[in-house]
Amino acid sequence: MITLREKKGEGRLLHILMGRARTGKSERVLQRIAALGDSSQQILLVPEHASHVAEMDLCRVCGDTASRHAEALTFKLLASRVLSICGGSADVTLDSGGKLLTLQRTLTELAPVLKVYKRPSQRAAFLESLLAVMEELHARAAIRERSADRRRERRQAARPFSYLRHLPQQAPRTGARRARCA
Repeated sequence: MITLREKKGEGRLLHILMGRARTGKSERVLQRIAALGDSSQQILLVPEHASHVAEMDLCRVCGDTASRHAEALTFKLLASRVLSICGGSADVTLDSGGKLLTLQRTLTELAPVLKVYKRPSQRAAFLESLLAVMEELHARAAIRERSADRRRERRQAARPFSYLRHLPQQAPRTGARRARCA
């Protein structure tokens, strides 16, 4: 077991348990989380594919109160949690209602500059049709990008050794001796 950095009064901040499979590392971590209980918040960091099993194990060991003091997080969930706390989270997806409200707000702010669409921009039917056009254009751009990627992959597959073209060409050796069979 490796322990990194201890602060006065806080104890160990990070434990790294190493060992072979089936030697009780996971059970030891779960028992430690259960022993700490409500004294502090615990995060069990697990890979994406093991998150469900880790949550079930956490509930098995810690009982009904597990959610009050411990949680199993994947790396992706931990990253989004940190970004949401620090204000860097841009991973919000709007539904169609949110998109309509955002579009209406944008058009309201741009109304003084608009000439042709100043009045229709406030009608719900106009906003819905404009949103449909925007989604269609977005989908077509994504399709075009995917087809360009496929074309690029086909070109590269047609020239499997194209990465060797920058190597200097060696002139064939002249006057090379042939091996003689006796």
